[in-house]
Amino acid sequence: MGKYGQLITTFLAVANGKIYQDEYGDEIWDGAKREIERLIDGKVFKAENIRDRGEFYSFEFLSRCEPNLAGEYSDCWLYDELYDRLKAYHKKRREAVASGSETDFSKMSGIEFEEWMIAAIKRAGIPDARPTVRTGDQGADIIVRHGRTLIIQAKCYRDVVGNGAIQEVHAAKTHYGGDEAWVVTNSRFTRAARQLATSTSVRLIDASSVRDIGVLVAEALNPASKFAATTAESGPTDRPASYPLAVGAAAPTSLSPRGTAASLPVSSTFATLPPALPLTSPDGSAILTVRRQSSRSKGPLIISVALLFAIFLTGLYLYNRHRGKVDAELGARKALALWTSTMVSNDLSGQVDCYGPTVEPFFQHPRVTVQVVADEKAKLMKTYSVVTKYAISNIKFEKIEPDFVQLSLDKTWEAKGSRRFAGSEREVLKLRPIDGKWRIVAETEMKIYWVQTK
Repeated sequence: MGKYGQLITTFLAVANGKIYQDEYGDEIWDGAKREIERLIDGKVFKAENIRDRGEFYSFEFLSRCEPNLAGEYSDCWLYDELYDRLKAYHKKRREAVASGSETDFSKMSGIEFEEWMIAAIKRAGIPDARPTVRTGDQGADIIVRHGRTLIIQAKCYRDVVGNGAIQEVHAAKTHYGGDEAWVVTNSRFTRAARQLATSTSVRLIDASSVRDIGVLVAEALNPASKFAATTAESGPTDRPASYPLAVGAAAPTSLSPRGTAASLPVSSTFATLPPALPLTSPDGSAILTVRRQSSRSKGPLIISVALLFAIFLTGLYLYNRHRGKVDAELGARKALALWTSTMVSNDLSGQVDCYGPTVEPFFQHPRVTVQVVADEKAKLMKTYSVVTKYAISNIKFEKIEPDFVQLSLDKTWEAKGSRRFAGSEREVLKLRPIDGKWRIVAETEMKIYWVQTK
């Protein structure tokens, strides 16, 4: 395959990244095998102007491609050759990752990065570290148990890691019943990601300390360690349950995540305030300083208290709105994970439960009931009983409100039954919280990238 040397080098790295271990430790090669077919059909055949496989099975084609192998031709030669090379490449990579001798993250696939982390954690004396299932993992890549449960999302990135990873692993911590949630990357985090990690108590490990991941995990899961008290890159600082309105005065209220209650006992607390009263924001920075007025001048005092109260209510409103948007995005991401996992598992009731009572539009239909959606899904699952791939990517949140989310995404699928059906397209989804759960209320097909049926 001399003329395809560079192509095969790329193929080996791509296909190897699609081999993974399931929760039982078995290697899953389905994605890698599909990559072999993709290389043959989409690259080699296209380059050789082969219109179908029947034309490929000829000495004429093989002699043009590899003259020295024409005398040893077999129908499966090309597939078997690629498969054998991939097995050898995969074995070599696994050995390097497991032994720790491969530490160049730029050469690792996302799955290899996870395997490297698991091997490092086990070498540090924590035996129960394992990957999650690859479909519907709910935002977790690795689960570590050693008295306590640690949920890890791994990001082998060239670019910086943003808010999405923190939101996903925070939701995964609840889903899996974890004690801690971490995001580990060979890159670095955006400022917004760091801020969100602090408020959600998600620990961030970046390029500066990722090579020590085994030791860090071992320390974190040891109850006697002082490690749990560290902050910043070693874990975000715990935030107080309430935010003091003024230094030296009793806190007038507690801001719950939803900001449920607010009271301002002015008469009982203001007399005890110091001469200079700084109004602080949740991060401790001073917003306004009010000087205590003498009892002979109550007019300015009343105005100052009213101003304080107005600022407090404004801050409370903005905080609730921010928390509402964060919760909305987390809810939408959880709904997307359930939407994809129920499709792969052929769970009709679970898939239909992802939709609201009405969906408008639903592809080409301007408005349908959930029963119409159920009928469409039932026919689809009956025709294509085995879904080998149903994945979403390139998610873009276009509008986020506490009670409404609009997003676009790329959806790629592959299913088989009485025939094969595969494709990729861009969709727009709208979701709303209904009966305590985020559900799809609109699904629009924006662009079809490709479709194959056989």
